[in-house]
Amino acid sequence: MNKRILIAAVLLGLAMMACGFSATPPTPTATFGSLPNTGPQVAQATMPPLAQPTQTLAPPAQSGGNSASGLPFSDDFSSPITAWEAGTYSDGSVGYGNGYYFVKVTTKSEDLYGAAAANSISDVVISVDAAQFDAPSDNNTGYGVICRLQNDNTSNGYYFRIGGDGKFSVVMYNNGGFTSLVPGTDVWQDSLAANQGNASNHLVVSCNGNHLTFTVNGKTLYDGTDNTFSSGGMALLGAVYDDNATAEFHFTGFQAKAP
Repeated sequence: MNKRILIAAVLLGLAMMACGFSATPPTPTATFGSLPNTGPQVAQATMPPLAQPTQTLAPPAQSGGNSASGLPFSDDFSSPITAWEAGTYSDGSVGYGNGYYFVKVTTKSEDLYGAAAANSISDVVISVDAAQFDAPSDNNTGYGVICRLQNDNTSNGYYFRIGGDGKFSVVMYNNGGFTSLVPGTDVWQDSLAANQGNASNHLVVSCNGNHLTFTVNGKTLYDGTDNTFSSGGMALLGAVYDDNATAEFHFTGFQAKAP
């Protein structure tokens, strides 16, 4: 056979064999995952709930009787909130201690008081435990409760006080002066009911219409009438009557309710 014919035949056979294969490469089917985030991962912050107060303030008093005055009202003085006055003045300071309300007096014969927020109560019964905490050795002091304190910066009202020496006093402060509500007697009266010195005393004051009473440790020391003030605020007071002396008084378990 002619070599040219043989070479042509071989080339033809190779071409026919090549026709049996696809020349198109397969399409890749790999699926790529998302690229990793190499930056820092920030957690979603969750804010804690705001703390709620555990004590409710007595609502501001309004005129028109006890229905709008916030009674009944009680305070164990465990939280220093604004139901009571707190501040430092030229003659002493008032405010919250650790579970008590304090009146600290630094000037002789000044009846320093801290007032409650409710200031227009007509009829009320007030009870509180009170004690001298620091005072002169002769117990020449006075402390107690004010009822129907006038909201006009005059300090007018009814003052119910006991002394560290065991005496008591029920007076009206009006127009710059004290008047005893016990006719024909001195401002301070002897008492066998009040505990002397730093011992605690339980005080109950009732102002109901024109009827006023003062009870100390379960014994009524005053029961009388007066028509001067028909409504007002409440306050806790203290005083020292010696020269160059200071005194501090603590009050606990305050309650005020309608008669």
